[in-house]
Formats: sequence, C-alpha cells, structure tokens
Amino acid sequence: STPPPDHEPHFIEFHCIDGVLVRSMLMKMDGAAGPSGMDVSHWKKACSSFSKDSEDLCDAIAMVTRKLCS
Repeated sequence: STPPPDHEPHFIEFHCIDGVLVRSMLMKMDGAAGPSGMDVSHWKKACSSFSKDSEDLCDAIAMVTRKLCS
C-alpha cells in the first residue's frame, strides 16, 4: 500500500545513506551505460577524481536517494 503523504522514511534504514556510502558502493559496481549515458567507469571517475566536487556530487546523490525513500 502507498504510505500517506506525511510519511517519513524509517530513520534506522535511511539516515546512514551519505556521500561516503554512495562512493563506496559505486566503486564496487561494474556495468554499462544507463539512461544517463555514463557507464560506471565515468561515474567512478566523477565521484573520486575531483576532490571537493566529487564529494559534493556523492553527497547530492545521497540526498536525492534519501528523498526518494520518503
């Protein structure tokens, strides 16, 4: 069933999704391009090769992921 609109994601399951987790999961992935047109090697480079910008990207992906969970 669909949760009510004011439903909050389960704190214990989703609060730990952060940029560090996104980067660590991404580095374990292998695969071809999806809808973005970037294969996993491009995502790995984008999320690990540009210091602060890479960190910001992983944090943004984590934020969107947490929002999608709600």
